[in-house]
Amino acid sequence: MKILIVVHTFLPKFLAGTEIYTYELTQALKKRNLEVRILYTNPLGQAYSLKKLVFNKIVCYEVQKDIRKVYHFKESYQDERVENFFLDVLADYKPDLIHYQHLMFLSTNMVRIALKRNICQVISVHDFWLQCLTHKRITTDNELCVNPTIKKCAKCQSHLINRYLSLESTSKPFLLTTIDKTKYKIKRSADYYFKRQELMKEITDRIDEFKDILRMVDAVTYPTKFLQKELFLWQLKGKRNIISTDGIQDEYFKNFKKIKSKKIRFGFIGSIVPAKGLIILVQAWEKLNNKKAILKIYGNFLDDPDYAKKITKIINQCNNIELMGTFDQDKIADAFKQLDVLIVPSTWYENAPLVIRDAFLAQIPVIGTDLGGISELIINNKNGLLFNNENVDDLYDKISYLIDHPKEITRMGKNCPKQKNMTENAEEMELLYWSLLKEKNKS
Repeated sequence: MKILIVVHTFLPKFLAGTEIYTYELTQALKKRNLEVRILYTNPLGQAYSLKKLVFNKIVCYEVQKDIRKVYHFKESYQDERVENFFLDVLADYKPDLIHYQHLMFLSTNMVRIALKRNICQVISVHDFWLQCLTHKRITTDNELCVNPTIKKCAKCQSHLINRYLSLESTSKPFLLTTIDKTKYKIKRSADYYFKRQELMKEITDRIDEFKDILRMVDAVTYPTKFLQKELFLWQLKGKRNIISTDGIQDEYFKNFKKIKSKKIRFGFIGSIVPAKGLIILVQAWEKLNNKKAILKIYGNFLDDPDYAKKITKIINQCNNIELMGTFDQDKIADAFKQLDVLIVPSTWYENAPLVIRDAFLAQIPVIGTDLGGISELIINNKNGLLFNNENVDDLYDKISYLIDHPKEITRMGKNCPKQKNMTENAEEMELLYWSLLKEKNKS
């Protein structure tokens, strides 16, 4: 069987959960003697081009494009030049099945092209991109979008349009003057007021397009019940819908043994961006002043320099915080060897964070936000603790409780559930692929 995996971005230039999962699934499928290639984009390229390359023994097709020059809303999900490259890939590889991990920066018409060629297709949904322009259900005003509507989406769209215009008009993006920012806010409000119906029509068309392509593919998988439920409310569903937790690479944790410490070690592992909520954690830690505990922060402070400055300012006034930098994914176990409790203070509807499941693999309990897929993974007071979103005092209380009751850390760690590994996930996917091909051949 020849499988083409399609993803929005890929390693080594882009490192996040979906990219890591795509890489590890590909390697696991290859171990099952399946032929697998990957198609992805570099959305920050200089001009459109298609390049065939090899990354860690995986044959890849890299589409170069520059999303900074996408000015029309429909082009954000349909791109004729990407479709032409897709045709070239199909001609070169001739896959039996296509598994889409993410279609951002690509084109939904790829599904139609493959359908005309009678190729089996699977879509795995990893976030809210099918429903939300920002893919995180966080508004352009950095507020959690609890009950999304077309009207709310249109308002975000008007903000995004004007944000791009503002960036184009200055030689130093994000460094707008106070007058510029005021003009920007006035313009985006006026644009939304006068173009509201037009914007809502564009959003509706986008949602309708995603409804269509989900019905065209042979199966759709969702990592959590929460994500499936939220997308189903908008009728974003396929003809065959499957809850399938992403596998994780347990090989990294072979012979895992924690390094002993006299202090209780809390840790944050993730991107230093607002949606990950690190500022909530350091604000809670600032109140702590407890010599029995230490906070280790793993992440790149260059992800969002302005946000990092706010965090660093608080960190400089705190005791017992260590900045650990970043690490390669295959060194994830080394980070957990130095932790007793993981903290995931995300302010958005995370779906199935790999870092939580890595912690469970290491039998390390997690303090997490009571939101989305996080609260589906963490059973409060069993394998971790849940705190109210953006509530610094509540997070402080949860941290303090575990410092005062260290035996609870051990108890919760022993209750961490077994995780589906990548070998099991690859076997599950292969069975799905063969069953879909069998059905396709019968029809």
